[in-house]
Amino acid sequence: MNEIVLKTQNLSKKYKDFVALDNVCINIQRGDIYGLIRKKWSRKDNSNESYNNTF
Repeated sequence: MNEIVLKTQNLSKKYKDFVALDNVCINIQRGDIYGLIRKKWSRKDNSNESYNNTF
């Protein structure tokens, strides 16, 4: 069984009335490679900012 190295449950981020992340759930196991793809790449990346706060 692989070890889970990153796990999010219902991760949300809101700026006033703008919802940047809405209930994101991810389980990443050791050795897995993941990339996040979205329409616009902004200077302030909300998902990475939230994950970095986890560590």
